[in-house]
Amino acid sequence: MDQRSMTPGISSRLSSPPPAAHPSPPPAVVPSAAATPSHPPSPTPDAFTRLEEKWDQFVVMFHRYKEKTEKELQAAVRLQAAARGFLARRQVQSLRGEKHLVVASRATPWPSSHEQAVVRLQAAVRAFIVRRAVRKLHLLISSSLHQLAACASNHQVSSILFEPLQKSRSGYAAPCTAKEGRLPHSGNCLGAGQTQGLVPPSPFIQREVRISALFLGSRRTGGHSRSSNLYCIFVLNNKDEVAMAVEVSRGRDIDAWFKESYKQQVQKE
Repeated sequence: MDQRSMTPGISSRLSSPPPAAHPSPPPAVVPSAAATPSHPPSPTPDAFTRLEEKWDQFVVMFHRYKEKTEKELQAAVRLQAAARGFLARRQVQSLRGEKHLVVASRATPWPSSHEQAVVRLQAAVRAFIVRRAVRKLHLLISSSLHQLAACASNHQVSSILFEPLQKSRSGYAAPCTAKEGRLPHSGNCLGAGQTQGLVPPSPFIQREVRISALFLGSRRTGGHSRSSNLYCIFVLNNKDEVAMAVEVSRGRDIDAWFKESYKQQVQKE
């Protein structure tokens, strides 16, 4: 049996040209393990944005650090300039002061021989005046003491004794010696603790005694001090029956002695 007769439709189809094929998309190529490249995949857009942000932050921090260092450098430079200016002003002031001192020393020279002679003369005059005043005071005291001694013939006044004190039971007392016999109205001499029966003398006698005590003390000690070496002064007046004993030991006050004697006299009366 003939093959063409058996399949009339197949032969006709084989003889006719094939219909035009419609274009179809190529099938998706599935990457295989053999076709995978060795390098990693490319970065994504998120990674790029993060990198850009970090770079911007680094740039900002760098600019801030640069500005800070520039400010610190400027401050250091200004401080150094101010220190140099201060030192320069101090040096100028010191130089001006030295210059003023030199000018003043030149303007006020040392005192001349004439001025020195005037100063020495003034000192000599002051010393002469002081010596004259001391001499007058000494003469006044001497005359007062001589007047008291001259009154002994009329009023039977005992002599004035300037003898060292002798230590006794009652303290320091002067020796009981009188050139004109025993003292009337007094059994014993009045010592340091025996001031009974005394009344304050007249202001004139107080002044004279005070002056003499001060003067005699200044001769020994070198100053106007009440710590003198005048020991005892005895004066007895028979007319008024007034006895005065002035005891000036070292460190004893005359005014206190007068007050004490007056108080004792009042108590006795």
